[in-house]
Amino acid sequence: AVAESAATVLLLEDSADAAATQLLDLMGDGAAEDIMMLMENRKLLREALQTALSKLRAEEEAATQEASMPAYGSQVTITSDSAKLISKLQRKEARKEKAKKGQVASDDVELLSSLGWEAVLDTERDHSSTLVLGDGLEFKVGGDGA
Repeated sequence: AVAESAATVLLLEDSADAAATQLLDLMGDGAAEDIMMLMENRKLLREALQTALSKLRAEEEAATQEASMPAYGSQVTITSDSAKLISKLQRKEARKEKAKKGQVASDDVELLSSLGWEAVLDTERDHSSTLVLGDGLEFKVGGDGA
């Protein structure tokens, strides 16, 4: 629960001071050195969390699409080049709007809270990074050596 809460703080807080304050409230005064270590590695931890969560989201979407696709026959859809271009522009605009609203970080937090910390760790157990804090609290995040 503490690791999930700390990950949420690292994902949501843009300001280093605000993140440090929330981590201090969460972990207490005795964890000041650990919080300093988290803040020093904040960027790497945040990138690793986002990478792991995006992989997890892609796995879930693939599973959902597999489940919704019929097991019989195939389907062919014919679209014109102009329809493809319009569709591409609409998707691009939707991504821009989502990014402007800061939706990406809150989507990551929603995914983290719905699936739990273990799901993030299971995304790439073989390539996980570990940050061990002074009191034995471990942060393990799957990623490419991050």
